[in-house]
Amino acid sequence: ALQIVKAFNSPSTLDSVNSSLGSIYYEKNDWKNAEIYYQQSVDISRKTPQQTYLAMNLLNLVKVKYESKKYDEALSLANESLIFFQSNENYKTQVDIHYTDLINLFAQIHNAKGNRRLAIFYGKQAVNAIQRERQQLKNLDQESQSGYLKKNEKPYRRLAGWLIAEGRVAEAEQVLQMLKEEELSKFLRRDDKVARELLGKVNLDKDEQAALKKFDEISGEITAIGKRIEELEAEKNEKYRENPEEFPKLAELEELEKKLAAANATFDKFLEDLKGKYFAKKTTTDENNPTKVVSTTRALLNDIKQPKTVIVSTIIEEKRLNLIVSTTKVNHAHTVDIKEEKLNEIVNEFRQALQDPNVDPRESGKKLYDILFPEGLKKDLKGVDADTIVWSLDGILRYVPMAALWDGDTYLVERYSQAVITLASRQNLKDEPTARKNLKALGVGVSKEANIMGLDNEPQNFPALSAVPEELCSVINDPKKSVLCDKFKRTGVIGGVSFLDEEFTYQRFKTYLGIYPIVHIASHFSLNPGNEGTSFLLLGGENNAERKLTLRQLNEEIAGKLNGTEILTLSACNTGMSAGTKSSGEEIESFAAIAQTHGAKTVISSLWSVADPSTRDLMSEFYKQLQINPTIGKVQAMRNAQIALLNGNYKTGETPIWRRGVETFGNENKTQPKFNTDEKAPFAHPYYWSPFVLIGNWK
Repeated sequence: ALQIVKAFNSPSTLDSVNSSLGSIYYEKNDWKNAEIYYQQSVDISRKTPQQTYLAMNLLNLVKVKYESKKYDEALSLANESLIFFQSNENYKTQVDIHYTDLINLFAQIHNAKGNRRLAIFYGKQAVNAIQRERQQLKNLDQESQSGYLKKNEKPYRRLAGWLIAEGRVAEAEQVLQMLKEEELSKFLRRDDKVARELLGKVNLDKDEQAALKKFDEISGEITAIGKRIEELEAEKNEKYRENPEEFPKLAELEELEKKLAAANATFDKFLEDLKGKYFAKKTTTDENNPTKVVSTTRALLNDIKQPKTVIVSTIIEEKRLNLIVSTTKVNHAHTVDIKEEKLNEIVNEFRQALQDPNVDPRESGKKLYDILFPEGLKKDLKGVDADTIVWSLDGILRYVPMAALWDGDTYLVERYSQAVITLASRQNLKDEPTARKNLKALGVGVSKEANIMGLDNEPQNFPALSAVPEELCSVINDPKKSVLCDKFKRTGVIGGVSFLDEEFTYQRFKTYLGIYPIVHIASHFSLNPGNEGTSFLLLGGENNAERKLTLRQLNEEIAGKLNGTEILTLSACNTGMSAGTKSSGEEIESFAAIAQTHGAKTVISSLWSVADPSTRDLMSEFYKQLQINPTIGKVQAMRNAQIALLNGNYKTGETPIWRRGVETFGNENKTQPKFNTDEKAPFAHPYYWSPFVLIGNWK
């Protein structure tokens, strides 16, 4: 194609072909050849009147110069490209992904050159440009909005990382919250105030405000001149194409071109001077920043009077993990140098060990503990005598039961209560819990084997859950179930109603939701990647066609009745796990996430396929702890229940078998630490007690 175009002497087409060849080599990471063809496109477009083409070609050349680590050349070309973008007002009024790409490149180039404060200045502009684009896209469907954010999340993570490196933790936290808004479209329908905050802009400090003001003043002049030149050029080409010298406004056009050249030179000089004039002084940390962003998590802990609670937020970048620690006293950030791929590998190894009761998970748990608990973070915990850690997690860390981490001597559950908060749960964290004496519960469950049509209309077998009737009897004190519960010698600790097997129909479940502050569900959950229609909770009833409550039904038909629910316990498998991704790349929300989004204050969900007898014992102990200790929070009740399973029948001071050293098993190619089972503590392995995670209001 290139040879043919050259023969026809068509500059615009030749420009397009060279640009396409450059893009092909760019995608192949062949920076040398990509630069050759992009440079040829730039050379051609410099000779044409279409400044848009030149701006785009310069942008492409900036990208490849950056990848080739030719940062000075990249910066010079970026400055030139930006000037051409400034002459077009569309970037200020419309969605312009190319302008956003350019500002992102400015940020990355300055960071590579060691100008972190300048990188932050451009990084904030880039994020704000994306936020502006998202504002304009907010009327699109949820899938499109989430897909757009997924494609553009790197600038948020980069900016947060740079802010943390500069000690500006609260600002990083603000950026992080913008990134963790997978439920955005639901908030648009539920709470306009929250939506406005999520789609807002990143705050600027005084230096950044001054620089941006000057930036906008000069670029505004360039935009105005460029717009007028464009109008005059269009008029000249339309009416005086044959005799341009007779154009009556030629003098005005020539004068404007001189003004544009002068304004461009001023803007170029401004860009060069940015570092020295605005960003040369000492780093502005949270402590000495007069326009600092108030940490929302620190303010929250003070508002709800939780002096011994620490909130830890994670930000996973490509080559490091950032941990933001918020207490009632301080906000600190800690950085761990680890590649995302390596972190994923360690998490996967830990999860595999946790889900095999024959494998001792302490070795892999210690690896992850050492990453998540650097020395500085440990000091933060000690500084407030912490007893509770609340995690705000992203990426693969959302699927880690933190209670099962091993510090070398104990499981984390033996030292701290653990809870998780999400963006959706923040709206209920200040709510005071319902008085324990007023707690009533709705309990539903399936205990019998079931064979129904599952994924792709294939028969799916669900084995009997023989411990479910006893679990419901241990939790719910329903006079109508006294005959059944007498068989187990169990009396529920919370009054209410329960429906088992055939009684647990979709219509009955829907009718009773919203009446009781506690909802306890004990059944199977079928997790099938695909869409909201393929993963479902198994219901009871006699009509097999009506025994599936899909995530779509939950979202569209049921979830509204969960608003205000004090505790929703999902005593089933994988209810805290995502159901994969849609074709757009958007993650399908878990059962727990959907419930949180629709107003359930506290959700207890699971991170893998749980065991039936141990789940019965854990849930019984959890509700028992809530009732016998009215002053403790839900998260402490869960911790007490987990420790009860961990210790079994051992008394204080006795050493369980599993603590007495580690053996190995396997073959010469792969050995694994063996977990020593113990009749006195049959559920001591974390597989039994750690999969259930408390999400939301932990009080």
